[in-house]
Amino acid sequence: MTRPRCCIRRRMIIATLWLCCAACAWTQDSTPDSSSRPLGDIARKSRQERTDKDHIAAKKVLNEEGSSKPVLTVHACKQLPCSSLSISLPAPVAWTRAGYIPVPLPGHEDDKSHSIRVYEADILEAYDVESAKHLFLQDWFSRPYFFGQAAKFLFDESTRISGWPARITHFTVAGRVMNFRGLGLIAAVPTGTFGFACVFREENSGDAAGICENILNSARIDVAEKYRLYGQPNDDP
Repeated sequence: MTRPRCCIRRRMIIATLWLCCAACAWTQDSTPDSSSRPLGDIARKSRQERTDKDHIAAKKVLNEEGSSKPVLTVHACKQLPCSSLSISLPAPVAWTRAGYIPVPLPGHEDDKSHSIRVYEADILEAYDVESAKHLFLQDWFSRPYFFGQAAKFLFDESTRISGWPARITHFTVAGRVMNFRGLGLIAAVPTGTFGFACVFREENSGDAAGICENILNSARIDVAEKYRLYGQPNDDP
């Protein structure tokens, strides 16, 4: 007995639809997503993103919560855990590899030679403020990639940052082409010493000195709890 052609055609249509649905389901199951990718692939992608030429190190973009100002941080690690010293910089700031962070001087934004220079002293090989001041502002500054000349000290101001002894040093630097003035901030904690220097062209002293004072006045120190308990932050600098 011959089956009606309409029945045969109906079964062929149903079979075709079943095959299409099965193919779609297989494709979806075989497509990788982030939740099923091996951790090795995710780690490689993360490393690639961190090493991208346009990526800025986390240290250079650390921001205070709710603040648009960039924060620069240095560390003292003679003992662990490390302590940190941070300052807030005026925004915007262009990061460079010239050994310092340039802060545009109002009225001279288009002339980088007038920029204020902020130098960082990270993990200084000195235990007290006086030794750290000479190491940073004289030894380091005399190196070719700084100024090639040691700073000449004018006077010091003793202060405290978050209860810890610190010193602000006013100084000058005789350059080959121009002369500079600046303020150096050095602090001491149980894990070592660290600091910053804010340097500007002597001819810009009027406006630049006030900006440097504001930058250094924003300083704060963070130390581990055990150092806050057993340190002596009330000693004179």
